[in-house]
Amino acid sequence: MVDVYKAPEAELTKKSSSGKYGSIKIGTSGAYSFRIKKVFSEAWKLVKGAKLAFFVAFVLFTVCYFAVAFLSTTITSFFILGSFSANLGEAPEINPLVAGGAIVLGQILVLLLTTPLIASFFAMGVRRSGKKKISGGDIFSKFGSMLPLFFTMILYYILIFIGFLLLVLPGIYLSIAYLMAFPLVTEKGLGPWRALETSRKAVTKKWFKVFGFFILTGLITVISVIPLGIPYLIWGLPFTMIAYGIVYRNMFGFERER
Repeated sequence: MVDVYKAPEAELTKKSSSGKYGSIKIGTSGAYSFRIKKVFSEAWKLVKGAKLAFFVAFVLFTVCYFAVAFLSTTITSFFILGSFSANLGEAPEINPLVAGGAIVLGQILVLLLTTPLIASFFAMGVRRSGKKKISGGDIFSKFGSMLPLFFTMILYYILIFIGFLLLVLPGIYLSIAYLMAFPLVTEKGLGPWRALETSRKAVTKKWFKVFGFFILTGLITVISVIPLGIPYLIWGLPFTMIAYGIVYRNMFGFERER
């Protein structure tokens, strides 16, 4: 008896490994494929011509991050100082509710403005995985998705926190399973919850392989950072982001879907 479900699965797998890449359907069905060694080999080749773009992007990111952190600190200090109730000869008292609210507001501001910058690194890796040109200015390319990215990040943190409360292992599982969500927001136009769930469904099909990939890229990052961070800025950052982009590409492809 012929299994009527076998042929479509074989076709999807063939498309994923033949250079046509993935899609949301291919990703969530687990019909994508990637070999870590092959991903690293391709990523290393694509680093050539991308090093300057990632270096400039990192410099711009650093400048923006410190500017946002300074702004956040200034706003927080303004509210805290404004909550002083001081008379001559008395020590100033800080309203704990105002101070706590100011700190939370400052952190929200930092997260709101830096999440699109972080997502832009992932997007640059995805774009380069398609052998497209990238530039340092691409670090600002995802501010149009600021709010969806912000809520995706909030949900990401909340769900992983809950996962770690549930005996740690669910937290480890989710921290890997959700890592493809951010380009799904920027490249596919998915909403926060759908992006997280689409990422989870796709990664779950090959979770241990994806976990191994991120462990290796993490080790590469740590090793490249040790000698004053210079190897990381020149080779490590573009290599890991492009490798990430290749895995994402094989899962979900490039076309915008709904």
